[in-house]
Amino acid sequence: MKKMSRVVGFIAGLMNMLIWAMFTFFNPYSSAFVGIDTALLTFFLLALPALFIMIFIRVSNHFFMLIAVIWSLPCSLYFALTPGIFAIAGFAWLLYLLSFILITIYKKKIIQPI
Repeated sequence: MKKMSRVVGFIAGLMNMLIWAMFTFFNPYSSAFVGIDTALLTFFLLALPALFIMIFIRVSNHFFMLIAVIWSLPCSLYFALTPGIFAIAGFAWLLYLLSFILITIYKKKIIQPI
């Protein structure tokens, strides 16, 4: 259970980091580079929570994971409601939530580890 939550959280974090890099540097829907203000805003709302999730999943700190999940919700929801490849950010957020739930279940010992 703990290993599965770590793998799910790490994959979701990598997905959002890649989505941020694609949005900022290799945007297929725009020929121009996004502005520095947009790059910083999306970094703080999408990439930084992804980095925190990947760190906190490793140390199994579910409180800070919850903060990162809530923190990344607005930007992930925005991307999820747009058509195109960036809707994957919404799916990655659902994987964050799944990882958080799995690690919380493991911490509460509802399901005994094997």
